[in-house]
Amino acid sequence: MTAAVATLIMFATAACSERVLPGRDSDGPAGVGSADEESHLCTPGVRSSDVMYTANTVFNKGDRPAAITSVSLLEADGFEIVDALIVPIRRSPADGTWTLMSAPPEWPPPAKAQAGPGVGWSERRNAVGATIPARTEYGPDPDPKMVMLDLVLHLRRANPGSASRFAGLRIEYEIDKREFYNEARTAFTVTNGECPE
Repeated sequence: MTAAVATLIMFATAACSERVLPGRDSDGPAGVGSADEESHLCTPGVRSSDVMYTANTVFNKGDRPAAITSVSLLEADGFEIVDALIVPIRRSPADGTWTLMSAPPEWPPPAKAQAGPGVGWSERRNAVGATIPARTEYGPDPDPKMVMLDLVLHLRRANPGSASRFAGLRIEYEIDKREFYNEARTAFTVTNGECPE
């Protein structure tokens, strides 16, 4: 069996690679994250133990639905996932764009973030067990009726007095009983002081 590596393009800033787990099939079309480079987001001055992370959508470029079986952090230091949610994002009729949830990294997200343009917070569901429909992909000219799927994490810090970080995200998923995983190198740091240079 050949392990395939494919670069998947989406619209935030992260590196995504499709890799097969040992003994499993390859060439899966789904994943999390975006563009062909790494990124690092840092939020200073956070003293709370529970925070929100939202900077990635999930996608499926294939013709069959993909069922998410696991969501995990890469190289986590001081963070654990409490909840991983899928929040549908619809196109704003006002300006014709899709806007991911955006807010200070607090949990639960403030009412303003929950009620953002096109944000379906009331329709949120657990990421594990959720299905990414076929042809859920975000190119330069997306279908105006497309529903974007925002991956929103409720994270808990082991020690709010020090920095917490992770190097990226990983999802595992199944398509027709074939199992894959995908990683996005989107690093995130929360600190109660200043962000490192």
